[in-house]
Amino acid sequence: TVACWGSNVLGQGTPPSDLGPVKLIDAGSFFSVAVRTDGTVSCWGNNNSGQCTVPSGLVDVRSISAGDQHVVALQSNGLVRAWGQNASGQCNVPTQPSLGSVVEVAAGGQHSMALRTDGSVLCWGSNQVNQSAVPPGLLGVAQISAGYQFSAALRQDGSIAVWGSLTNVPAGL
Repeated sequence: TVACWGSNVLGQGTPPSDLGPVKLIDAGSFFSVAVRTDGTVSCWGNNNSGQCTVPSGLVDVRSISAGDQHVVALQSNGLVRAWGQNASGQCNVPTQPSLGSVVEVAAGGQHSMALRTDGSVLCWGSNQVNQSAVPPGLLGVAQISAGYQFSAALRQDGSIAVWGSLTNVPAGL
C-alpha cells in the first residue's frame, strides 16, 4: 500500500485507486511515480511537462527516479528511458556504448545520472553548477543520488563523493 502525506495541491499525494502492489516509489516536484510489482509504472500529480505521461512499452522497470519535472527509469533489459521536461537535455539518454551497462539511475533538478556495472558514473543534462561533471577518477561506486543542483555517489569503501552546488555541504565529504 502506498501512503502519501503533505501538500496535495496538484494531486501528487493521491495515489490512483487501481495502483495495486508497488515495489518502488519516488517523488518529484508536485508528482509521484511508482513501479508496480509487475514492473509497470504509474504516475500521478502535476503533468505540465509530460512527467506523468509514461512512455508506451515501458515494462520490467527495476530502478526509477523522479527529478524536478522528469523521470528516469531502468528496465531489466538494461534500457534507460527518460521523459518529461527536457529543457537541459536531462531526458536525452546517451546511447550505447557510452552509456554502458547500467544498474541504477537517478534524476536531479535538471540532470540525470546512471551507475554502470563497472562502478563508474555518467551524468547528462544541466551542468550549470557542475552537477553533471563527474569527478575524474571516480570509480568503485555502489549507489548514486541526484539533488536539485548537485550529485552524490557512495563508493564501495563507504566514502562519499559530492559535486555540483556544494553550499552547506559538511566539511569532509
